[in-house]
Amino acid sequence: MSRLVLTDRFIAGLRPQSRVVCFDSVARGLALRATPNGAKTWVFVYRSLGKLKWLTLGAYPGVKLAEARDLADAKRRAVDVEKRAPAKEQKAEKRAAKAKAEAESKVFTFADMAKLYETFAMGKKKTWH
Repeated sequence: MSRLVLTDRFIAGLRPQSRVVCFDSVARGLALRATPNGAKTWVFVYRSLGKLKWLTLGAYPGVKLAEARDLADAKRRAVDVEKRAPAKEQKAEKRAAKAKAEAESKVFTFADMAKLYETFAMGKKKTWH
């Protein structure tokens, strides 16, 4: 784990032999994880209740260095000033999105069809019951 002044040129040319984590000396808590297969991911590292938390910010080059620094500064402000836990908030958002997706993709069952037919048949058929 090295602390460097990260630059776009350095990040683009980074080809590690094993997984490395490079911390940025400009934005406190910002790090770049790089793997031998070419994956480069921005993470924000902070302590919460004595434990180290790693929060993924996005993948390089989708999230550029300047954007990653801005995101890290915002997360650092949330941790230090607002006393929030960004990792917990991110997990809660993911859970809410998953629950919403499951609710939207509800399967249409035979019971649903029976209720629908019953409301239709009540007005049209004498023998609906």
